[in-house]
This record gives sequence, structure tokens and C-alpha cells, in this order.
Amino acid sequence: MIRKPAVSKHFKKLSIPEQVVFGQNVHDQMLANAAIFTTPDVPLATLLTVNNNLATTAQEAESGDHAKIAAMHAADKVWDATFGTQAEYVNRIANGDGTIILKSGFHVTKIETTPASIPSSPIIKEAKVNPLPGSVHVKVEFQQGVKNYLYFFSSTDTPIILENNEFSSAKNPGLVGFITDNHRKVDFNDLPLGTTLYLSVAAQNTAGISIPSSTIAIKTL
Repeated sequence: MIRKPAVSKHFKKLSIPEQVVFGQNVHDQMLANAAIFTTPDVPLATLLTVNNNLATTAQEAESGDHAKIAAMHAADKVWDATFGTQAEYVNRIANGDGTIILKSGFHVTKIETTPASIPSSPIIKEAKVNPLPGSVHVKVEFQQGVKNYLYFFSSTDTPIILENNEFSSAKNPGLVGFITDNHRKVDFNDLPLGTTLYLSVAAQNTAGISIPSSTIAIKTL
């Protein structure tokens, strides 16, 4: 069955600078088309405040101060939730009309006529130590259609084992940290201090989970 056009959730995969530009455009487009979007679930003033807060905290985080970096990540989570709520509102109003979706500033999903294929292994673009001991920041390259990323830190460089699209701690005894998240950028905290660990990432969509990426070594503070 062909799916109706809907709001694309690609905005959750954008970098923070890209999110700020995207968010401003959504606000401006919905304001310009207020006759269509009469009672948005998130008032446009709130949408703008959330977007401006992300821009401000991102700028302050450039100093490298840990508290300001944490504030930026907290603002990013609020941004994701707020614009996710607004996206659902636009979906209700549009009811499958891609033209209306575009007038909101959101993007439209591609119509799928074939089943999705399992994504390729993610490319790790950044893995760096945060100022906080035992904390590491990870960023992977954007992949179209990916719903979640599975991030692994192990004590050895042994490849992560997945069986039947499932992860088991018993099959991966060296694992010391594991996160499933729909963001391309995540922070691991409370990792062993002063230890060389091995990062690997897998991507997940409706078809399944990719082969985990090759490991990258990183030493915590």
C-alpha cells in the first residue's frame, strides 16, 4: 500500500545550527499561513522561544564550559519534543496533503512503494572526550530513513554481536555502555575513568538493524 504524504521527521537528525535555521523557518511559515494553522498545539510564540533558547545555549556552549554544554543538550531535547508535537499537529491539519505540509515549513516524507532496506553501517564523524570525567560525545553521519541509532562502548575491540535484529549483553560481555537514541549526537556519561574504550554504532529502521560500524578507540578522562 502507498502511504499518504506526512511530515518528515528528518528535522530530528539535523545538527543544532541546522535545527535553529529550520525552526525559525517553521515559525515564519506557520505565521504566514495562520489562516490554515489556526490553533497549533504549540503556540507560535512558544515555538520561537524554544528555538531562540537553543540558538543561545549553542552559542554559549562554544566556550567549552561543561555546564553550558549540558544546557545546550537539554535545550536540544526540549526543541526535539516541541517541534515533534508541532509536526503531529501539522499532520492532522494536512491529512495527507503534501502542499499544506510544505506551507508549514516542515518537509514531506517520500511516498514509499517498496519495503525499506536495512541501513548501511553508520559512519562515525566525531568521538571526543567531554570535560567531565567519564563522559564522551559521539556524532554519526546522517542516514535517510534511520529511526534509531544503537551506540556501544566496549572494553575490547571485539565486534558487537547482533542476532535476529536483537542485542544481548550475554553475547557481548565486554560491553560497558549502551544507548539507543534517535539522535545522531549523544553523550555517554559515567564511563570508566582513564580507560581506553571502543565505540561502535549500528543504525535501525523499519527493516531491521545494520551491521555495527568498525570500532573506534577513545580514552576517557
